[in-house]
Amino acid sequence: MPVTILLKALGYTPEQILAQFFVFDAFTSARAGSNSRSCPNACAAISPNLDIADKKGKVIVAKDKRITVKHIRDMEAWLEENRRAR
Repeated sequence: MPVTILLKALGYTPEQILAQFFVFDAFTSARAGSNSRSCPNACAAISPNLDIADKKGKVIVAKDKRITVKHIRDMEAWLEENRRAR
């Protein structure tokens, strides 16, 4: 018997089951305020379901496109520029 059936029978939600076995990164949109608990390297090989853009609106990673090393360098450069601006 798969363990998920047992955990669901014990009242766990799918989100709670996943949280037991995987680490999640939290991101908020620029509209809600820039917040990320993760460095850009943690995003490698992920395909976001929305565009990732800088404050000027320039798209760094297009929706449903895999994040590459170039994208990570672009994000790190953007982060560095914003650190200097403060």
